[in-house]
Amino acid sequence: MNEVFHIMDEKLPTMLDFKKLKKEGLSFINEFDGVHWTNLNPSDPGVTVLDQIVFALTELGYCTDFPVKDLLTQRNGKIKFKNQFYQAQEILTSSPVQAQDYIKFLLDRTQGHVNAQFVVPKASKPVLEVIEAYLDVDSEEKDLKQKKAGKKAAKKVEPEVQDPILDEVFFLLNRVRNVGQLFAMPQFLQPVMVQLNGSIVFKEGTNLQKALGIIEQAIKNYLFPKIQGKGYQELQQMGYPTNEIFNGPKLQHGWIVDKSLPVKRNQLTIGELIAVLSEIKEVSYVESLSFAPPYNTQIIKVDAHQILQVAFSEDHLSLVLEPTPSSVTQQKGIFGTGPLLRKSKGKSVSTVEMVPKKPKGNFRDIETYFSIQQTFPEIFGVGADAIGPNTNPIRIAQTRQLKGYLSLYDQVLANQFSQIANLGTLFSFKNATKGLSKEVKSKNFFIKKFEKPLKSFPVPYKTFVATYFYQFLYDVPDIEAILKDHGIFNFSTSLLPKKTMEVQSWEQYKEDPYNRYALGLMHFTDDESISLKRRNTFLNHLLARHGESPSLIDGLMGENTFTGEKQKDRILIKSLLLQNLGQLSYHRFKGYNYLQASQIQTEIQTVTIQAYSKMAKQLQRDFLMASKKINKKYKLKQKDFTNYSGLELQLNLLWALDFQYQKFIVAHYGDPAYQDEIGVAQWMRKNRKGVILVETKLLLSDAVFQLTFASKPDVNTGWRATNLTLSNLAELEAWFRSQKLCPFLNSKGQNEASITVNRQTFVFERIQEHFSSEDTYLDLGYHGALSLEAQWGSDQSLLLPVDFLETDLWLVFPGFLPLVSQASFRSKMQLFFENLTPVRMQSIAITPSIADMKNIIPLFANWHNAKRFQGIQEPEVPSKLEPSKKWNGGNENTAKLVQLLLKNRKAS
Repeated sequence: MNEVFHIMDEKLPTMLDFKKLKKEGLSFINEFDGVHWTNLNPSDPGVTVLDQIVFALTELGYCTDFPVKDLLTQRNGKIKFKNQFYQAQEILTSSPVQAQDYIKFLLDRTQGHVNAQFVVPKASKPVLEVIEAYLDVDSEEKDLKQKKAGKKAAKKVEPEVQDPILDEVFFLLNRVRNVGQLFAMPQFLQPVMVQLNGSIVFKEGTNLQKALGIIEQAIKNYLFPKIQGKGYQELQQMGYPTNEIFNGPKLQHGWIVDKSLPVKRNQLTIGELIAVLSEIKEVSYVESLSFAPPYNTQIIKVDAHQILQVAFSEDHLSLVLEPTPSSVTQQKGIFGTGPLLRKSKGKSVSTVEMVPKKPKGNFRDIETYFSIQQTFPEIFGVGADAIGPNTNPIRIAQTRQLKGYLSLYDQVLANQFSQIANLGTLFSFKNATKGLSKEVKSKNFFIKKFEKPLKSFPVPYKTFVATYFYQFLYDVPDIEAILKDHGIFNFSTSLLPKKTMEVQSWEQYKEDPYNRYALGLMHFTDDESISLKRRNTFLNHLLARHGESPSLIDGLMGENTFTGEKQKDRILIKSLLLQNLGQLSYHRFKGYNYLQASQIQTEIQTVTIQAYSKMAKQLQRDFLMASKKINKKYKLKQKDFTNYSGLELQLNLLWALDFQYQKFIVAHYGDPAYQDEIGVAQWMRKNRKGVILVETKLLLSDAVFQLTFASKPDVNTGWRATNLTLSNLAELEAWFRSQKLCPFLNSKGQNEASITVNRQTFVFERIQEHFSSEDTYLDLGYHGALSLEAQWGSDQSLLLPVDFLETDLWLVFPGFLPLVSQASFRSKMQLFFENLTPVRMQSIAITPSIADMKNIIPLFANWHNAKRFQGIQEPEVPSKLEPSKKWNGGNENTAKLVQLLLKNRKAS
């Protein structure tokens, strides 16, 4: 049977429907000139003009209907994704935020060898909370690491103090530490060994040693599973949506979705064990299975810092082969030989498809415009070769008159094709400064040999921002005759034939960037006020498309930043934010890595005349010219997120802080009254991106503490524990809050009392002391209150007020900065804290005087450097810091820094 094909007569969309468009055109003519223009038949020349324009409009409609990937495909067949689109793995992922994110990160970076359990002792004040990590490590990996560490230690005078795996995990966690978070040194999960009584019956022909290894692995995987990441395509086929696959940190060895994350089991029953064994194909059944002494129960429970391990012993467990029950195996070679089954390797990263495939399109040469004048019947005389040397002058005049009329339509149509062809540029994160078509951009202007270095001068084609694209009609037949001043180059110092001179003149006119047609076209198509509004709308759309609120960003932006014009500054800053959004959104709440951060200057230095001249030159730049330089200067690098928190970098962009300090320095340079302010301004821009961010928790991590409890109503009698760490404080504070009565009621007449919290015993000593004021103690309710004192490397302790413990982040701006004196500064900071800082954290912006800034800077710099560089001025920077050798940076200077922060908190 022959197959019959049919062409379906489907209704065309309006933009492709010639008849409908022509009908609308004729209706328009009738409405506005139906009295004089009565002949609307095809024979009328006006209707012919309408036909050609409608045909061109259907071509335009056809092009706009191309797939977006085709519209974005360049002549080389590739789509330019950079600064136009973020890929899923770039914009949907984020630096670890929750415990499951850190688990994914560790599993991925250790290739599944290290599993972790995170515990955060809850305290009433977040600054007291320290994250504890308990690790489960493959025995083979642990032995290998310790063996390598032993060889290294043998070459050193002092052996390693910490386990190399603990060091490595501590190092990894601090690479992705969030602002306001603090990790204690990780610890291994403490094994709780459990023996089994009973018999396991295996199927005939089973290799008992191999089967026992499979059982060991199955039970271990049940108690604390270790999973392997999967590829993007594999997870999609399993039904996971894209946003769920990429939820969490960037991984290198496969993606791990939240639902598949391992959970450590803190209890085990015989029933659960039997269910695990029944899933193993080599096992036929089990008999009389129970826990061996000292566990005489059906269920065993462990704490968060412990892990169950099931061991097999010939004294308790019998292995039996079917079909002869008499073949009970008691061979010692099967039990106690170490790992019986090596873990199989999964797919290597090279075989896992980590990301979606990029779309590919077909290049469409949209911008090459074919004039409607070349589609007219020859009798109209507007096509190629329509006018010859012997053409009647009247005929030439008539032709040019019609050509001038049609060229208006040509220009509009050509510009629309350019607009479609530049769709990627319109929606680019970077601001376009040229409205010219891509093809014209590549042409050389008419420039003499000695002017070659000036070949890229911007006028007249560059504008602050271009949102409407256009192209020249130089390829339209005989167009030169109707262009203004087209014969301006029609002269020569030598005798040349007229035809040759006309050709040269026309070429020179086209290459002249100042010709009246080119300049007029640019001014006609580019109205700066309209372009600024249009570009701001495009940027708002792009921000919203990436989940950012344009109105929030408008509210957060600083005033008088780059250009001094609000609309232009908004466009520059939004463009910079979009260019860096991949990094900023990924590291939104990430803190700086104090184990890897670069050393900063401890002294405030004067600004040299060379530095001043460079800054003054930068401030005088034409922003129309310097767009690329600004984009490059403010492009964030991975190193920036090691040295700074994401919050600092975002503030620097929103308020152009570097630029603000430069303006201040240039404005006051040479004035002796501002010498100190200029030095501080230069230090701030060179060392801290314009703002000092201090984390209270990091300050407290360097101190030792004493905790005082006073019972009510007799607050003059108290109990004090000393030499406490920050982790101890969180545990004790939570414990005291959980007590309904005074915990020392039974200690009357005694000078000491002990409290056990989470397996650790704390000794409290009776004291006779009154709390100095209400702002220095934490109220526990009706039965007592707590007071906290910190000591940083000196005999003198500092009584910490409650408002210090309630402040997680301190943002320090010099009080002399003009930005700070603006009426909107406090409201903008409040908006920033409410929307861009972690929910549980309390933040404050302080604006110290120049006298206090001169003290804060060296104190902060020494404390910052001491966290990594052990106080050495010129350290030998290691390729990998060993956390076990981290020096405790706490000293009396830290206490002075805390006192200065508190002083300025009251002033703010």
